[in-house]
Amino acid sequence: MIDKIVNVGLGIIFYILGILSVTYFFPNSINSFLTGTFGLIVLTLGIFFISSSFSGKFSFVLLFFAGTLMGQYAETKFLYTAFSTIPMLIAMIGGSRIGKDANADMQGKTNLFEGTWDYFAYLLIAIVLAIAIGFFADSFPVISLGLWNKELISFKN
Repeated sequence: MIDKIVNVGLGIIFYILGILSVTYFFPNSINSFLTGTFGLIVLTLGIFFISSSFSGKFSFVLLFFAGTLMGQYAETKFLYTAFSTIPMLIAMIGGSRIGKDANADMQGKTNLFEGTWDYFAYLLIAIVLAIAIGFFADSFPVISLGLWNKELISFKN
């Protein structure tokens, strides 16, 4: 249980760091084909399957890369960027569980296929949330927090 909390907490931190790195250091530099609902679904599926190979360790690093891809929306669609973490975190937890169970299966402790419906439930919930958030993304109000104003935070005299 503690490892899930740590993974989720570190995932959120790495996601925010990814967003900040794109919006502050490289604004308008990433033009991704992963836009809207399609992009969120692809990111969620990618995080689910790639985090299963990490066996629950360091799967939070994937959210840094997701943050760099979703960071292009932070200026105009802040709520979309914030809510898009939810399906990705669920996918990270589900993928980490598959990796842990596969590792335990290799050691002969459990059977990987006993939790098939649980893995499918994690994936289905993450995909449904990604579709819902992507579908309603246009109805979110435009909120610009002004946190990324380079004139406020400058190293020049």
